Amino acid sequence: MTQQKSKLICRCETEGGVLTRRRAGNSKKKKSLYNQHYDSTKKARKRPCYISKQNVALIRLNDGRYSTEYEPLVKLYYEILTDNSSPRDNAVVDRLERRAYKLLCDMGWPDQVVKAQDKFRADARELYVMDKVQHYKDKLGFEISREQVFKRYFSKKTAAF
Repeated sequence: MTQQKSKLICRCETEGGVLTRRRAGNSKKKKSLYNQHYDSTKKARKRPCYISKQNVALIRLNDGRYSTEYEPLVKLYYEILTDNSSPRDNAVVDRLERRAYKLLCDMGWPDQVVKAQDKFRADARELYVMDKVQHYKDKLGFEISREQVFKRYFSKKTAAF
């Protein structure tokens, strides 16, 4: 019995496509992440959609378990990390991580391109970013974009969360 893969839903809300890594520009070493979509208007019938490191969290799977099982796991993981970091919770956190990795792989996440661990951590980071966006809006009274939060809290010099 073969396992059916779920289709990816890209950040641009296009369903389907193939997640690939390829060289960026003229670089011989640096590789960037793209999602190749079908596009009937193009001659080659393909359209690459660039996926930055911070936008990996915006890629979803169209499997029903993604919203019913995986997303609650990520929320629970994030709540445990932000509420209490006592040593007794480390076993629970490890179990949640392993369960999420296994669930992503079972749903058909392309693990050879982007590791399930990286996807899971990106989703937890996205919850942190959205909490910060909401905090700025509610408590401080001004709008801030998720890109601005990423630049402020996840620059190369600082490593929050």
